[in-house]
Amino acid sequence: MEVEITTDPARRLAAVRHVGPYNQIGRAFAQLGHTLGPWMPELVGHGAMMALYHDDPRQVPPDQLRADAAMVVPEDSPTVETYLNNPETTLKAEWRTRLSIPLA
Repeated sequence: MEVEITTDPARRLAAVRHVGPYNQIGRAFAQLGHTLGPWMPELVGHGAMMALYHDDPRQVPPDQLRADAAMVVPEDSPTVETYLNNPETTLKAEWRTRLSIPLA
């Protein structure tokens, strides 16, 4: 196998964290699609979806593997809310939301 190392340009991503077996990252992609729902038609034309794997599965237990389900978004994209837990099943005082807001 031939391996080529390249440097890609910086990208702005909208992402949802996945913790667990890597072969279950589809759940995070489903949450990402739900979160970005209204903007998906615009975003699909700007970039690819990608998975970012952070741990070596030979050294980290499957239930602790970390990955991000992500999609490239344009620099002028709107604010994105990512729900870190489920507001339908979590007490309001325990809701966790990540806001991604363009600053420049």
